[in-house]
Amino acid sequence: MPQQKHSKFDSMLFLALCVVAICANIGVLAGIVPQFDLFIHFQVQYLVLFLLLSVCFLCRRRWSLLAVSLFCTILPAMKVLPWYFGEVLDSTPQIRILSSNVKASNTDTPAILKMIDDVHADIVVLLEATELHSYELEDLKYDYPFVYSAELHSGSGFLLYSKFLLTNVSFPDTGVGGMVSAFATVRSPFGDFDILAIHPIRPGPRHGSRLRDIAINNIAAHLKIASETTVVIGDLNTTMWTRSYNRFVQENGLHNLREGRGIMPSWGMQNLGRFVSIPIDHCFVRGDIRGASFELLSLDGSDHDAIVAGLTFE
Repeated sequence: MPQQKHSKFDSMLFLALCVVAICANIGVLAGIVPQFDLFIHFQVQYLVLFLLLSVCFLCRRRWSLLAVSLFCTILPAMKVLPWYFGEVLDSTPQIRILSSNVKASNTDTPAILKMIDDVHADIVVLLEATELHSYELEDLKYDYPFVYSAELHSGSGFLLYSKFLLTNVSFPDTGVGGMVSAFATVRSPFGDFDILAIHPIRPGPRHGSRLRDIAINNIAAHLKIASETTVVIGDLNTTMWTRSYNRFVQENGLHNLREGRGIMPSWGMQNLGRFVSIPIDHCFVRGDIRGASFELLSLDGSDHDAIVAGLTFE
């Protein structure tokens, strides 16, 4: 009887290894089946699960399965670990930008206001903003005299607040689902730069990543007419491991402020805890701007952490 229990447990561990291995690698077929893109974003979780399975196989002296499990850790480790290494600029930020997907259904506007007051950012971008948010945050205009909004009725609106003069303000359509981006030229005392706040449609079981990738391509097209010195910030609805992310970054010469600072997951399913959190909110820079700091802040009522980017001119 004990032998049967051991055999059954070993079979369960082997089955778990197979399932995790399939989930960790099926994303390579996302170009053919866009729904498989949904499996790509959990590289940290795959790495942890492979390591836990390796410990189990080690304790049970299942050497062949231990070797397989350790081999499977290589690919997620190659995707995760580089984000913890690299040169990080350590300087006092000249400009601070706060970007937060506040969640359209979030009625806790005092929490949003407190977050903004605590951060003292020079520019604030609120995603999924609504008419309620705009009304309840109206007093921000005394600290942020330049205020712009778009699509507040849709559940995917933008509120843009700035202490600096903004020119060339527009809200280009992403081409999918009526969602827009927010574009402006910032006239700061340290130098002018363009800012593009983004929120493409999220992937899902029906269309997979197809619609999101179309939106990202349209955002990239707008970047090509932006200035060389540009900040891109917001909820990209993808992690750093998808083809669309890598194409977007490489073709537009962007630097992710996470580099050298770690994975820093920003979105998760609240009922499942932080273990399933993934990094989909980003800040990118190019040109004469460098990232001096990058922080995450939790916000009551939202399933996203806000990001605070500290920037400095060369």
